Amino acid sequence: MTATAKVRYSSLAALLPAAAIILLLALKVFANQLYSTSIGRFPAMMVEVMRSRTLLYFWSPSGYYEDLFNSNRTSREQILFGSTTFVRDAFRLRRLRPNLTNVTDWKATDTPVNQFGYIGPDWSITKPLDTRRVAVLGDSVPEGYGVNMNQGFVYLLANRLNEAPASQPSPQFEVLNFSVSGYELTQMMDVAARDTPQFHPDVYMVILTELSVHRGWDSHLVYLIKSGIDLRYDFLRDVVRRADARQTDSEAVLSAKLAPYRMEIIRKSLLEMKQTADQHGAQFIIVLAPTLEDADIARRRFAGIPELLSSMNVGFIDLSDIFMPMLDRESVRQSRTDVHPNIAGHRMICDALFAQLHANHDLWTQLTGVASSRFPDASPSQ
Repeated sequence: MTATAKVRYSSLAALLPAAAIILLLALKVFANQLYSTSIGRFPAMMVEVMRSRTLLYFWSPSGYYEDLFNSNRTSREQILFGSTTFVRDAFRLRRLRPNLTNVTDWKATDTPVNQFGYIGPDWSITKPLDTRRVAVLGDSVPEGYGVNMNQGFVYLLANRLNEAPASQPSPQFEVLNFSVSGYELTQMMDVAARDTPQFHPDVYMVILTELSVHRGWDSHLVYLIKSGIDLRYDFLRDVVRRADARQTDSEAVLSAKLAPYRMEIIRKSLLEMKQTADQHGAQFIIVLAPTLEDADIARRRFAGIPELLSSMNVGFIDLSDIFMPMLDRESVRQSRTDVHPNIAGHRMICDALFAQLHANHDLWTQLTGVASSRFPDASPSQ
């Protein structure tokens, strides 16, 4: 290569990073316009992912939830049991400490825990007359992590259900929130089997996020096996036996052994919960609720779950794509490094859930016990 060519090559090489930066800046400026087109959606998402700080803090393929709860045994022990918010539980590992005035560990300043160890004021064991009770089971998203109790979508949904005009008689609704931050499906199943029935709910509503169905879905089961804790449910014991999962295995090996049984465990856990509802004459509804992950990560993590629910003949609402029209989701999540919805995000979830329930005659009747025409339309909450 001649000296002149080397100079030209060096100049070109020096210009490439600058050109790349200019191109990325231009893409950022026009990102929203690009995102609205089919050909520009992918590059727009990539630009948004690159500018996000989430990847700096939670860079592994597992994602936000799994890095938060499963970084290593020591930190997990601290998260599970080192907080004044939780007490130990034999199968669920942890549960909320009863009679807390405020759940200050999670930044909420007006979030009490009742005497039964669940978010909200105390409930009566006996269901009041002319009242329809809805038991909500889930993790930190329906629990309302990071917002006050009256700002979460579960609380907002209860308000919407009680907005029927006085001229159109309808039951009073009580929505009992059995959600606990970090709970996986097997823990929710235990809540549904052992705690929920005593309150005589008319509806069991299970809120599934990515934590319940994607990577990290088995963390609870892995911990039970490693700790030698009884699995309590026959189908879990059977899966562990067939997977040849042993207490002496490492956590990585246990996850690998359990991976082929993911869909089976999800299916049987949900069927166990549905059977509990059926035995007590209650309806059973599932909701897929996303977090505010970048790009389309949340939606992709639900892959195969709608098809699984359809094959089970279970009524469900799929909200996994409600944030997809938004490229920049900073305005509806807790922070740039926390993908939980903020107040605005919870309002969006409530509005979408109420609208889809209202539009589905069968699910609406299961939820409310009356026809949708007796309720106000699905206009956005204020």
